[in-house]
Amino acid sequence: MTNGPDVETINKVMWTIPNALCLIGSRSGDEWNGMTQSWVSQVSMEPVLVAISVDAQAVTNRLIRNGGSFTVNLWDREDTRVFVKFSKPAVKDGDTLNGRPIRTGVTGAPIFTVSSGRSSSEATIYSSARSSTPASTKTGRGPRWPQ
Repeated sequence: MTNGPDVETINKVMWTIPNALCLIGSRSGDEWNGMTQSWVSQVSMEPVLVAISVDAQAVTNRLIRNGGSFTVNLWDREDTRVFVKFSKPAVKDGDTLNGRPIRTGVTGAPIFTVSSGRSSSEATIYSSARSSTPASTKTGRGPRWPQ
């Protein structure tokens, strides 16, 4: 009797589950961050709500709660190098976070200007969750995809 599939098999299966590869941009005052994220889900059509999962102890959690907004920056599955740079709190230098160019969104949260060729979207906190449960967000007038 075996103990189940090996880790390599599990990783191969998990990689086939459709999900977004993205960076969550956050800011509160002079503190900025980018965090890798692979779980973003639309939870309502009207109003448009999205949910992300952020560890309760993470810098990003604190910045989203204090700053009141975040950005979802989509990345191509072929360009995963960027995620290594965002496994720890980001360093802002001019108009970059960890060397990746950003601009300030209308909510003040950073938008990565070079991503998968798709635009990024900003979300403003609608309701926030406690501990490790997902936080739902309201995007305002529906999804905004800046050019």
